[in-house]
Amino acid sequence: MAFFDDLKGKLSEAGQSVSDKTKQLTEVAKLTSKISDEEKSLKDKILKIGQLCLTKADMITDPDIASLIAEYRSGENLIKELKDQVRTVKGIKVCPKCGTEITGNAAFCNVCGSPLNAAPEAAPATEETAE
Repeated sequence: MAFFDDLKGKLSEAGQSVSDKTKQLTEVAKLTSKISDEEKSLKDKILKIGQLCLTKADMITDPDIASLIAEYRSGENLIKELKDQVRTVKGIKVCPKCGTEITGNAAFCNVCGSPLNAAPEAAPATEETAE
């Protein structure tokens, strides 16, 4: 009978150990989830801080921040220029009044009726075409 009592004790200990591990893993998962949520919240706050700084760029006197804002504005301008080049290559016009992209040879915007430029600009010359 002692054998069965000993076996029962060992099984009880093993069950308790598994239960404790399960509780530990559950707690770690909850804490990890909370950490992840808080990190996301902080990233959102950083983004909002950056957006606020951009709206108040003329008031910023710190040279490091002003430099980063200038780099950001430069990147914005480059993206705009590249998008304009893509439109030119595709033959897409942009309505100067409402901003609608219009394909084809339309003379007027099909959304607001504003007159459009006669034709899209030619694609910029590359080294191959410039020679």
